[in-house]
Amino acid sequence: MSLAIGFDPQDRMALVTRGSSYAMLGAFDMAGSDFRAALSMDRDDFHSWMGLFGVYGQQKRYDRAVEAINEAIRIQPQNGALYLTRGYFHRNMGDLDHAIADFDKAISVLPEYSYMLTDRCVLLSMVGRHTEGLASCEAAIAKWPDQAGGYFARGIVNLHMKRADDAIADFDKAIAIGSPAATTPASPLYGRGVAKRLKGDFAGGDADMATAQAVDPLVVERMQKSGVRP
Repeated sequence: MSLAIGFDPQDRMALVTRGSSYAMLGAFDMAGSDFRAALSMDRDDFHSWMGLFGVYGQQKRYDRAVEAINEAIRIQPQNGALYLTRGYFHRNMGDLDHAIADFDKAISVLPEYSYMLTDRCVLLSMVGRHTEGLASCEAAIAKWPDQAGGYFARGIVNLHMKRADDAIADFDKAIAIGSPAATTPASPLYGRGVAKRLKGDFAGGDADMATAQAVDPLVVERMQKSGVRP
């Protein structure tokens, strides 16, 4: 593909293809350079904007990722996945209000994104909107009573509200069902540990948290993003 670009430096599709290949190899700086070169030829190239916000997301340059995904949304305003992805970028930036708005937009554009109710309820709780957060969790549980995600999310909201017994019950339910791919089994176990410590059961809480970290060393970082700390 580099040879094709050498023969024709204006071959935009070759740049996009090579940029995608670089991204798959983890060469994000080179990928970004190719996508930006392609966009200099056509500012409405949706695939280049997609590639570019993906690169910025991988580099944790979330402000630039939002700028790029805004351009993708300009081109495809009914693409619910874009609002969903932008919501995660906003969450990672700590801009929770905009993250909530993006999740709401994703759900309104494509109702199948209603599985985002669980992440939405945690974000609502993190900005102090606990009642709305619980309602979002309840909606998820009513829709998918046999899935762990709603109980896990409600457990987090109950932790935010210092309702340790309710949180433990929710985490126990999530553990019993088995966690979905988006939530490692370590996460509800860690949450239960934090809830036990909130009740004064430091030995039991520390044991749960240690087991969770042994299963998944990144569980602490993941739970902190949901506002959960010992």
